[in-house]
Amino acid sequence: RIEEKAVQFTESIEEFEDLVGLATALDGRPAAGRRLGAVTNAGFECVVMADTLGPFTLAPLTDATRAALRDLLERTRLAGIVDVHNPLDLTPMAGDAAYEEAVRLVLADDGVDLAVIACVPLSAALKTSAGEIDDPDGLAERLLRLHAASPKPWVAVIDGGPLFDPLARKLAARGIPTFRSADRALRALGRWASGA
Repeated sequence: RIEEKAVQFTESIEEFEDLVGLATALDGRPAAGRRLGAVTNAGFECVVMADTLGPFTLAPLTDATRAALRDLLERTRLAGIVDVHNPLDLTPMAGDAAYEEAVRLVLADDGVDLAVIACVPLSAALKTSAGEIDDPDGLAERLLRLHAASPKPWVAVIDGGPLFDPLARKLAARGIPTFRSADRALRALGRWASGA
């Protein structure tokens, strides 16, 4: 049945494979609507996500979420360079704990139906290398805990070269739909939401 739906909504083998994988991973996590939350650590990904929304609208974050994010940015000394909005750009200076907290806040927002959580893992502030992906304080383990805790559908984007294949493979193997570019993730998520 998943494959039949995928055939109806795709135009290439690559899109078919993305949609089947996404539908399988998100089974049991229906989207309540099409209000998208987005978090990244790169400005260019914010632009890509805002420009390729497809069937989604950017969720207006609640006042409580915005206040909690402002507090996070103050505590992590990012307030002077990061503004609270959706998509949220944490910059390459945000560490693993700050990244996790920001994602948790966005996912918990009542106005967010589904999300794209993107990372350009080249930052020295994040534990994203092959030797660090099993660290309980590293980004991979933090994202896996968030995935287990939140019933909302969301996808990860690991936008880096082959050095970060182990990170992407780990997330995907543990059930997080993982893409290597934000536009591809949004395209697949949009087709999934349209057929769900």
